[in-house]
Amino acid sequence: MTAKQTHRNLILQYLREHKEGLTAADAWELFGCTKLATRISELIRMGYSIVKTNEEGTNRYGVKTHWVRYRLREAA
Repeated sequence: MTAKQTHRNLILQYLREHKEGLTAADAWELFGCTKLATRISELIRMGYSIVKTNEEGTNRYGVKTHWVRYRLREAA
């Protein structure tokens, strides 16, 4: 299994188990994955419904910043 396949599987499992979703910072910290958006795109092409939410806040230095959070869409 390649690192790409492993990261994709870990991300999918995480999204299934954690309804709050996943950010690039989370993926780096949890899995050492530096290409979360690419892995998410692959999952979408495989047929998974993943919702992208833009969020913003202030970092620990007081600088306004933004990020993307991905969540697995629930089946109806």
